[in-house]
Amino acid sequence: MTSAQIYRVSGLALVTGAILSVISSVLDGVLFPMNDPSAAMNPLNVALSAIGVVGTVLALLGLPGIYARSARQGGTLWLAGVVLIAITGMLFGVFMGLMGTLVFPALASAAPGMFSQGPPPSFLALFVIGTLANLLGALGMGIPMLSRRLYPRWCGYLMILEAVLAALSFFVQGLGDSAIGVILNVISPLPLFIVLGWAGYQLWSRPESEVAQVPTRVAPQPA
Repeated sequence: MTSAQIYRVSGLALVTGAILSVISSVLDGVLFPMNDPSAAMNPLNVALSAIGVVGTVLALLGLPGIYARSARQGGTLWLAGVVLIAITGMLFGVFMGLMGTLVFPALASAAPGMFSQGPPPSFLALFVIGTLANLLGALGMGIPMLSRRLYPRWCGYLMILEAVLAALSFFVQGLGDSAIGVILNVISPLPLFIVLGWAGYQLWSRPESEVAQVPTRVAPQPA
């Protein structure tokens, strides 16, 4: 497989992963309340969690293509941002998705009272680490997008918005299934999914002759 083909496969993985992640995140957040045992055992909810895991894994497989495309221009901050976004996906997309697929349904069935009380205190560390990785990773990718024109400026602004929404979503988790909590839970990952999907489409849809030149020279993107 040539380097151009690898870039295109990475792009396809990102596009597919972003679409699946949007479907999982939006439908799960809108249809199923948190800490509800019946929702946790609902087959559609379990299926959406599994779809989210698959989408996140595909996006993670495509992330190296995004990094390599702008590695020289992005520098250390770009690398740190991509790595932190990958960590975010592993914690929230893969780990929590697998919990929703395998663990939460069994726990809700065996001990519905315990499940309805919410996650144990030990999960707080996971949420803190995941939120910090999300916030700092979005900034680490968004700032080079804006300052070094790695991508159109709207991509950088969406990544900054992602960082803001990640922080807001963390601080309103205590509101549970309130309207603002549900809304933030649904929309907070969307800016990231949009940017990753668009970046993946750029890699996937470019002619092979153009993609093959990506590692050596990347022209500044238009606004």
